[in-house]
Amino acid sequence: MTNREIHVRFCELGKESRRIVNELVAMLPEIARLEIFKDYGCASVYEYACKYAGLSYAVVQKALWVEEKLVEAPKLKEALREVGVHKVALFATLANAQNDAALADKVKHMSKPALQELSKELRGNATPKMTIDLDAELQFLFNKIKKQLGIESDQEALKAIFKAHLEQKDAMKQSHKKVQNIPGDEKSKNKKQLSEAKNAADTQPTKSHPIKAPSGEHISVSRYIPAKIRKEAISKTNGKCTYPTCIKTFENLHHQDYFAHTHNHQNLVPLCKVHHEYAHNGLIQGENPQLTLSNETNYYDELYRKARR
Repeated sequence: MTNREIHVRFCELGKESRRIVNELVAMLPEIARLEIFKDYGCASVYEYACKYAGLSYAVVQKALWVEEKLVEAPKLKEALREVGVHKVALFATLANAQNDAALADKVKHMSKPALQELSKELRGNATPKMTIDLDAELQFLFNKIKKQLGIESDQEALKAIFKAHLEQKDAMKQSHKKVQNIPGDEKSKNKKQLSEAKNAADTQPTKSHPIKAPSGEHISVSRYIPAKIRKEAISKTNGKCTYPTCIKTFENLHHQDYFAHTHNHQNLVPLCKVHHEYAHNGLIQGENPQLTLSNETNYYDELYRKARR
């Protein structure tokens, strides 16, 4: 077998092993209910599962607990055989007849980190908090700055300090650019020419999609996002994920109108990996996204889901 064939076979067996384990775990509640374990000399379902399937006490306990909680969520219970007990357990206490279908859809198509975040948010525990310990000197300086700013709230004072720092940094950048672009400075001219050449290169498509312009002529738009457009999109949130409660650095520029549909780079929003999954699983929409638990997705979301399987 070639290296590639060995790798492919290994991946196939890995998927098969997960499927088998999920199937074994899904059978445990019925084995416990019928007390089948007693017929084979085991004192409990825990002993039976360990002896005949190598399942740990924790996994068996979780499977029995999930079964008990999902009485009103049959679709989520069915998903257990497909995705395993650990993903389903995240929503065991949240599931009901109303959200059963939506939650089942999410556990089948979203990664575990994204599901963990969704579970926290549905429980109301997703708002990030940070604690900063200040020594006596820092407390004195902070209170002094608050007094100068005329702000009572610690949080508002921090916002003002950070905002002032960023504005000062931007002003320094602009000042530096002006110095570099003094007329008659040959070095500045060369830099400007290089910059223009780079911007021109950024607009060149790497993989083109021919589309028809309003005038009727055919134009090509690349999936590659030009540096200028990318920078503008990122600057809206200072490089942070757009999602309201998220403090992570963005990882994806999400096309709200779907590039595969519009073939343009308008309406880009920066999102972290988790909230990019949210966007493609019908959980958030728009520039100021708010969580909406739904199992409605469109054709382009389905393409995304299929690609990450």
